[in-house]
Amino acid sequence: MRRPPPPVRPYAVRASDAWARAFARGHAAEFELLTAEAGPELDRLMVVPPDLNPEAEPVGGYRTAVGRVVDGPGRIAHADPARALLDEIGRPRHGRVQLAASP
Repeated sequence: MRRPPPPVRPYAVRASDAWARAFARGHAAEFELLTAEAGPELDRLMVVPPDLNPEAEPVGGYRTAVGRVVDGPGRIAHADPARALLDEIGRPRHGRVQLAASP
């Protein structure tokens, strides 16, 4: 019996194309696997940007949300979600969640 696909996280709910939904399902599956394998003793965080653009200029700031879409410019620079991740390492505010991050 095949397992049903993982749920589509809210990060792709607004997107209507199949690529974005498959991408979101991949993130959901990764997080479920991490959660299942890590057990309760490991604190974990998955920072999920909307879409990365290697040619975009960093904005220098970001907004976050757990369990919903963060409205933003769409494709963003790698540095923006990286900053969100580094800030979470330095000042943990979230744990055991997928964290949407967007400028």
